[in-house]
Amino acid sequence: MTATIGTPLDLILKSIRPGHGILVRVDGSIEAYDTTSADKTYDFKAMKDTIGCQYGELVYLSNEVIMVLDEEGKLCDKEINLFATALYQERFWGNDFIAVEYRDWE
Repeated sequence: MTATIGTPLDLILKSIRPGHGILVRVDGSIEAYDTTSADKTYDFKAMKDTIGCQYGELVYLSNEVIMVLDEEGKLCDKEINLFATALYQERFWGNDFIAVEYRDWE
């Protein structure tokens, strides 16, 4: 019997606990993010500082879990966080896609 972990979004949603989040770096490394300590709270400014952005965006991955994104990441030519992008796409667009050559469209 093969165990499945589900989609990346399923994995994240199962990993989050009250007072404990995760920080996914652009290099793919994942760190614990303890929101109960004095310097890491649910303070939006503190979360923006942690990910290194001036303007952040809150994205609801579920009713209980948010993701904080760098609103100006593309404008500032920052490296794309592929894991965060995959989570966002899964949450709002689903996992399915169709790839075709653009010349096929008339």
